Amino acid sequence: MKTILKLAIGCLFLISCSATNKIKESATQNEYFEGTVTYKTSSVRPEMIPEKDWNERIKEIFGDQGYMLQKNYYKPNQFASEINTGLAKGKQVYNPIDSLHYGWQLNTEVVQTEDKRIESFVKIKEVIKLDTTAMISNIECKAARVNLSLGYALVWYHPEILKFKANEYVGVLFQNKTIQEIGRLPIKIEVPGMLEIQMVEYSEEKLDDEIFKIPEFK
Repeated sequence: MKTILKLAIGCLFLISCSATNKIKESATQNEYFEGTVTYKTSSVRPEMIPEKDWNERIKEIFGDQGYMLQKNYYKPNQFASEINTGLAKGKQVYNPIDSLHYGWQLNTEVVQTEDKRIESFVKIKEVIKLDTTAMISNIECKAARVNLSLGYALVWYHPEILKFKANEYVGVLFQNKTIQEIGRLPIKIEVPGMLEIQMVEYSEEKLDDEIFKIPEFK
């Protein structure tokens, strides 16, 4: 059971680690996207894991909040994210000099680096566009199936918003590979029976380069 629990949590972090507009059916975008997207990551308990064990583990990760919020800042070849896990708040910024992501908790002097070009132990095998639609946040979305080395994920997107070039995207590897196929940032990602990552709001705007600066740490 511990192995299954670790796998579920591992899938969560594979996919998650984006004046505001709510998603509107009429929204269109002629140019490539620059701005912010806020995602909510929440877990779905697999049937084989006892509810008590799952809730205890989720509380260890997300506290009483029970989910994670990420406000991602997107610009060609730049990426930053403000993260609220429920237990802590932090920030992550891509450094184009060494192609690493620098992450730190607020009000601390400890910084960690991560190479998000390296695949997780759960690997992406292929991305297949589906002839499937669904209403998500009152907008009709198309779907793509992402086959993984363990299971699969569904990625939902709208063809007229959040357009992005894959070769200019420097966030997580999972989204980079899906953008190569769908050409857009996702509205929702779900691993059936495990987790959901859904956009709750976005803002198309010009971003100041100060957002992407990494502070000096002692």
